[in-house]
Amino acid sequence: MRSSDIIVVGGGTVGLTTACTLAEHGLKVRLIESHSPGWGASGRNQGFLGVQTRKSGVELQLALFGRELVEEASLRLSSFSFRPCGGMTVFDTERDLEFAAEFVSQRNRDGLPMEVLNRDQALSKCPIVRHDIAGATWNPLDGHQNTGELCAALAAAAERLGVELNLEIRVTRILLEGDACTGVEAGGEEFRAGTVVLAAGVWSQGLVEPLGLPTLFAPLRMQGALTEPGPWRFEPIVYGPSAASVYPAFRIPGNDDPSRFAHQDAARYPDTMLLECIAQRPDGRVLMGCPLDMLGLKDVTSTAGAAWMFSALTSRFPELGAMAIERFWAGVAPMTKDSLPIIDKVPGVDGLILNTGHVFGNLSSFPGARVVAALLGLADCKLSSTPFSLSRLLPDQETAHRTDTPGTDERRHA
Repeated sequence: MRSSDIIVVGGGTVGLTTACTLAEHGLKVRLIESHSPGWGASGRNQGFLGVQTRKSGVELQLALFGRELVEEASLRLSSFSFRPCGGMTVFDTERDLEFAAEFVSQRNRDGLPMEVLNRDQALSKCPIVRHDIAGATWNPLDGHQNTGELCAALAAAAERLGVELNLEIRVTRILLEGDACTGVEAGGEEFRAGTVVLAAGVWSQGLVEPLGLPTLFAPLRMQGALTEPGPWRFEPIVYGPSAASVYPAFRIPGNDDPSRFAHQDAARYPDTMLLECIAQRPDGRVLMGCPLDMLGLKDVTSTAGAAWMFSALTSRFPELGAMAIERFWAGVAPMTKDSLPIIDKVPGVDGLILNTGHVFGNLSSFPGARVVAALLGLADCKLSSTPFSLSRLLPDQETAHRTDTPGTDERRHA
């Protein structure tokens, strides 16, 4: 049996930022990850920091705080790529560009310094987009990061801070003594701690079900691809019009029927949504995305998703049609009913904290770690923990936990 002050379960950006933040406050921290740092959804996303796509209110506040903290981290962790490159959403028709102007006005009222670009302005920022577009929205606060590099940099920082990294060990059970969480079981061994922070993304669900908690989120599969280096250069992250059908931030007066922005082939893929998006890394390679579905814990690619994505993106960005594909992958993120993460103490179980449900973890991971530190009384945080409470997702009746339930489904891992 090995003991620590804190055990963090999960080695993606959420778990790693949490471990580093708590270690900075002088706690003895152990992080347990079933594979390698960033193996799951953190290492399989396109790295978009799309502030313009976050809803007004708490979601946007969280995203802006996250954008600030990512940039701060880039100054401390020089070994990961962060670009304050701005972002645009292109629109095809003059009617849709009128909607874009209304959307930008709403975003301006929310405090974002956005503007509408005409065709020539949009093409100057992304010359490979189809030249018959009407224009685009532009947000200078959007950015891009290499999340896989970030996970590696955070893991190295965690070790420098004294965090003990236990990799390739699967957590199979939360340990309880009465109403208190006392640690976890992993790899056939018991690890003890005064507090356990569950930060394992979609795999958190299988660990809390034996405690009597209901389903907290749905698994959202996101697929992406990476091309060879291109002979041209564009800086911003770029979304197609389908972003207005996917993101609730675009639900403003005048867009009561967001399906008008869905991709023209949507009827052929009834179980999937397509978020058209691309970004170019500093080495010239282009990230492409992104078919979305909720078909379960499938972190593998699908032929339907690939067919739709490549067809749509090579139509909108014709230059991509000649590019070789170097990688194609899928990751699964946890989607709560309001898209906000769960950062809270579990009622009735002393010493257990959830930091999960981060569907836009590129922007929410760093703030989430600050909220956890505040919950533990280690520091103040500019964000209240109330919007991220577990209670908002629970039935009205008091939550009870059980200590006589068998271990978690072996298909689920931390």
